[in-house]
Amino acid sequence: MGGFIGYIQGLRDCKNFLTLEECTNNRNIKISEDYAGGFIGQAVAQVKVFNCINDGKLKGVNNIGGFCGLLKADGSLTSSLEAKGSKNFEDVRGEKFVGGFLGHGHNMKVVKSKNYGNVIGKEYVGGLSGRVYMLLFRGVLNRGNVSGNRFIGGLCGCCSQNFNLDGGENKGRVFGHEYVGDLIGGAGKSFSPI
Repeated sequence: MGGFIGYIQGLRDCKNFLTLEECTNNRNIKISEDYAGGFIGQAVAQVKVFNCINDGKLKGVNNIGGFCGLLKADGSLTSSLEAKGSKNFEDVRGEKFVGGFLGHGHNMKVVKSKNYGNVIGKEYVGGLSGRVYMLLFRGVLNRGNVSGNRFIGGLCGCCSQNFNLDGGENKGRVFGHEYVGDLIGGAGKSFSPI
């Protein structure tokens, strides 16, 4: 379930399938299922979110994010989330794959964006993203508290492949038991502070 879109799938070879600019979600979403986002529940698409605000609380089970719950690939279709100048002000709650911006996805780029909401889950929980495979953060800030059990990070719970950090700060408190970090809970093949 999404504040704007529940599920969206792009077309093959479509680079800019969905762009949201200067949009605000004020709707609270509470479900006892997976896939909830302030803007989009699930996407198989290239999604761009510019100067947008999520001001609605989110609560669900798995794949819960302030802007998008799940970005998934489907054959030759890849998915990505690019956020610039965007902010999440409300709490995001779930169990697994929970993030202030994105719950779970493949490619994510976040520039000059901020999370102010608390992010609460059990596994793969992050101030901006729960779990991603390739990630670039540039000039980002998390002010919300982040809490869970495993793979808990102030910015990202877990990045499985390439994580590039060019100016990122966490000012929230981080609580967890295994794989816990002020910025990232767990990193895979490559972590590059720029």
